[in-house]
Amino acid sequence: MLKELVESVLGYNKDHSPGKALGVAMASLILADMGESGVEDEEFRSVINLGTLERRCGEFLKETGLVLRAVSKTSGTVLSSRETVGEITNAYARIDIVDWRKFVVYLQTEGDAEGVALFLGKLLMPQIHFAYAPTEEVFLEIVSGGDAIVEACERLGVAEATELGKVLSIMKAGYLREYLMVKRSGLLQKIGEGFGPSNWHTDANPGWYREKWDKALILLEQVSANPSAAPLASSLRAHLRESAAHAKGDLPNVSCYAAEQKEAFDRILDDVLVQV
Repeated sequence: MLKELVESVLGYNKDHSPGKALGVAMASLILADMGESGVEDEEFRSVINLGTLERRCGEFLKETGLVLRAVSKTSGTVLSSRETVGEITNAYARIDIVDWRKFVVYLQTEGDAEGVALFLGKLLMPQIHFAYAPTEEVFLEIVSGGDAIVEACERLGVAEATELGKVLSIMKAGYLREYLMVKRSGLLQKIGEGFGPSNWHTDANPGWYREKWDKALILLEQVSANPSAAPLASSLRAHLRESAAHAKGDLPNVSCYAAEQKEAFDRILDDVLVQV
């Protein structure tokens, strides 16, 4: 049942995406200009009514300690079912753990690995990554039962449990916000690989390059402001220093810049190395 529920929620979110709504609106306008009737929902939207889904899965949700919620895309607040009826762009659906003990019992007795993996990978982890709020009840519930949830998921052989365990340990340590900021920034890209700080100089102009490094240093300052994030701040500082040193050493090998551009890049890197 969990697999089907997650798939329904993912389908709802896809059908309620801004791109889908825009396509429906444009198609309706075109048909109206042609003297045709508007676009039929069943043909172009396939919208899943959250209230119907909740009624269909109500018993399962209650038994597993889960709840189906609609959340405003603009404010992030939970909406009532009345507010989401007919909405195509303003809300997305999510499944929250509201009783971790019931959820763990479900995992231990009935949980299927495929459904649990889908829930963790497609709903719970993205929710933590993009909507984390340390005082929100749903996150407090996850922290409270985190160890038991991870253990039960691991027994099912769910690979996503490893990442969940890591994130929960950081959450408990009190620096998940900073961890997510750094992760999204891409600043910890491996030295010499991809297009992280160590390789920005290979395709840049001095103005853009200084802006990128200024933003990196601002983020380092923000992370350092949280005493609980000291280990992360130390790792980020060392990585930025190593990235700048790598870039400085590689500048002579980049043949696409004039001498004055290389000098500008070099001065920027000197400033960075002083600050980190």
